[in-house]
Amino acid sequence: MNKSAHYLRIATFFLLIVPTFKIIFNLKKIVSSLWLNTAQTRTEELSNMDAFVLPMIEVGLHFYLVLILVGVLRTAQEAEKNGLFSPSNIKRFKKFGKALLVFALLSFCFVLMSDWTDPNYPESIVYEGKVQSMSYHLGYTVGRGLSKQTTTIILGLLFFVLAELAEDGHRLKKENDLTI
Repeated sequence: MNKSAHYLRIATFFLLIVPTFKIIFNLKKIVSSLWLNTAQTRTEELSNMDAFVLPMIEVGLHFYLVLILVGVLRTAQEAEKNGLFSPSNIKRFKKFGKALLVFALLSFCFVLMSDWTDPNYPESIVYEGKVQSMSYHLGYTVGRGLSKQTTTIILGLLFFVLAELAEDGHRLKKENDLTI
């Protein structure tokens, strides 16, 4: 039991590295964008959105992910004390699965928004020297957004599977306690 909680804690520490660095990188980008000139044209406003608003949203998303992963760490620590098959852990695993799926959906929407606010968006995809149609752009953007979130969706679904396994383990443990 302690080994599984230990492995869960190691995996969570590893997963915490990427969003933490993304938060630091985007905060640096935000601070540097605050020093820009206030007299701007429309394209400068859009680039300012790329320089300030979008990094703020990305910081919020990654902070949400860090909160989820810190919750997983706390659950791993509790699992070492109370066991992995406790009812509170089952609820938490389901909550983490839902939270990761929400994170994937919000990140997908963020990718769509960041691509569509790009001032060069219509000219951004050139294939064989030709600018592609808007439907091509939409398909490309949706595919890019989904491909970035595939791992997060799978991880969220794995938390649901882990919750079901813990629930079965809890039920078997109760039956075993009754037979003694």
